[in-house]
Amino acid sequence: MKIAIILLSLIFSSMSFAKVGITLGGNNPDFKSTNGATDEKFDSKLGYDVGLIFDFALSGSISIGAEFGYSTFMADVKSPTDDGDLTFSYLLIRPLVFIDLIGDFGIYFGGIYGKSQTAETKFSNRTVDYNSLTNYDVKKRLAANIGIHYMIHMSDFELRPRFMYEKGIDELVTSTTGWKLEADVMMLVLDVLF
Repeated sequence: MKIAIILLSLIFSSMSFAKVGITLGGNNPDFKSTNGATDEKFDSKLGYDVGLIFDFALSGSISIGAEFGYSTFMADVKSPTDDGDLTFSYLLIRPLVFIDLIGDFGIYFGGIYGKSQTAETKFSNRTVDYNSLTNYDVKKRLAANIGIHYMIHMSDFELRPRFMYEKGIDELVTSTTGWKLEADVMMLVLDVLF
């Protein structure tokens, strides 16, 4: 992934119609599980997203982009037997298409592919690390997203606040007992483009 980021930086930075920047954001996941005998409740906690974004203009109103970053999803877990803190984190690639509709206001859509870094629940007396247990299968993060954006032009850079809904395509983790966990995510992001 590092080589891809370096190559894209070199390619995009040499083009006058390309922009490179950083992206910072917060997210609020909506976790859902199917567990058969017991029901778990999830109280979402604010997660974060950080990364690099590359933006390549195809025309005056359409651009394509790619975001390379790190994302965390968190929640308090309440189950009939124990309470804990759930954390998932990913290294991710998020390809995006931006379409300006009215002036600098527009929509965007895309997808996400994420590789799990952390997948665990910390209880008061133990930690369940889903990545290290053989009866759990931690999935890659696959999702589709859609959102709105607004471009703010400054003298030396541009700010692009974005609001996004991300719909999970696959579960985050499954177990051999039939337990499954999935998440859809609402995000507020700020891109700083140079």
